Amino acid sequence: MLQKAGPSPIYPGTFVEGEATYACFFRCDRGETPTDHHTFFILSLMDKRQAPEGGQINPQLSHVSFEVSNLDDVWRGHMQLKTKAEFKKERYEIAWGVGRHVLGSHIYDYWHDPYGHVHEHMSDGDRMTRSFGQRIHKISGLGPNGHNQWGPTVRDSGIRNLDGPAAASFYNDFDYDTQQSLVNRNLKNVNDLIEKIRSSDERK
Repeated sequence: MLQKAGPSPIYPGTFVEGEATYACFFRCDRGETPTDHHTFFILSLMDKRQAPEGGQINPQLSHVSFEVSNLDDVWRGHMQLKTKAEFKKERYEIAWGVGRHVLGSHIYDYWHDPYGHVHEHMSDGDRMTRSFGQRIHKISGLGPNGHNQWGPTVRDSGIRNLDGPAAASFYNDFDYDTQQSLVNRNLKNVNDLIEKIRSSDERK
């Protein structure tokens, strides 16, 4: 179990408690073996298009993160997806990047896949262990540039990786049923898997 660790030693001014949680980074728990800053990111959405018909907006997956070897690989992937989008007319779209984050310190590049889900390719990021604990940050304390060290500004990109599939420009091209399937948080098809994970955690 991760323990609350208090303010970050690097960004103490961003520490906050007692406020609503906007988002959470999740990383693989490898004990004291260093692991990436995060593997996926869950957030509360503000875009009303993310609510299924007759329902409310629920927290959902913002993106999954895949590590590549170096800066060259980040840019190589960027150009490959850009080629697919611009020259082959395949349904890929830049969401945010290329840049370097403050939290995690990694070089990033975010793309919408053909159904609007966001994938991050990253490199050269922080690695941490269980004893590092968990940190709480106030996002407004990270500055006006979308917590970038360098890269596209919020105005440049809109940080559309934070808004789910409906943020992709091609979302409205999908039929009604497909749109609903992308924003519906009905878990009945994965309840068995969820119970197995919970049972496994209880046995540890």
